[in-house]
Amino acid sequence: MKPLPPWDTVATVQVRRQGGVAAIPALARPRMISPRECPQDERGRLWEVLVQAAAMADDQCGAGDQRYFTIEIRRDGDEPPLRFSVPEAGAPQTLIRLWRDGKA
Repeated sequence: MKPLPPWDTVATVQVRRQGGVAAIPALARPRMISPRECPQDERGRLWEVLVQAAAMADDQCGAGDQRYFTIEIRRDGDEPPLRFSVPEAGAPQTLIRLWRDGKA
């Protein structure tokens, strides 16, 4: 499991889908979410999605024609972003909904 940064330091969360047989940028549909602009209850759901996804992170994503989600968490200051990937085949439905709908 990837350790997540303290929630109060998170500036943005980006979720995008990658991989597959053909690289089609339109299918990536990156979602950029600013937790500070979300209502409190939605922030809680977003955090739960990230915890579930981090538990399923796999450094070997993208082999062959496998699709996967890449989550990038940017923090305040000069901290480098935290990135991890989750295979689409085993991704929690909450992560798929977050990517598809742009909200938790």
